[in-house]
Amino acid sequence: RVSELCPGVRLAIFTDAVPYSNDSFMQALGLFDQRLIKLDAGDADTFCAVNKPRNGVCLDDMAVALGTLDGITIQTMLITGLVDNRQSVMSDGYARLVERAGATEVQLCTIDKRPAYDGVLPVTEEELLDVAEALRAKIAAPVNVYYQDCPSAFPIDTPPCADLSRDVSVST
Repeated sequence: RVSELCPGVRLAIFTDAVPYSNDSFMQALGLFDQRLIKLDAGDADTFCAVNKPRNGVCLDDMAVALGTLDGITIQTMLITGLVDNRQSVMSDGYARLVERAGATEVQLCTIDKRPAYDGVLPVTEEELLDVAEALRAKIAAPVNVYYQDCPSAFPIDTPPCADLSRDVSVST
């Protein structure tokens, strides 16, 4: 166990929580000190367009299952272009999912690296702030915005905005 090898070290997990119906998965989530759950939409159609899950997902059931844990952080990546999830994230459906999941924080961000799919673009800082303001009126959890100054598109000869791999290195 990590607590025996490294006393005092806190563990976090970042997941889309799609296997929420698996008891072992949910039990494992409970072992982490911090659970960051990726939720990029408030409706099934937008969720599937953004995340492309292999199996069907019932967002309401997922939120109820997550609500059994002691606090989670919802992280939402806002995008535009080929898929646009801004309206879905500002919807009452998204707010209900966040509340049902018992989120203690919502983190909003946008892409800062070249995405896997062409035509997916970041939103502006102003758009992130607008969505945050709309959400703050609907949910109890604090809504925080994370943004790096990124171009509105990713030309082929332009490197991604940031190489975050240096910030998350792990040695064994």
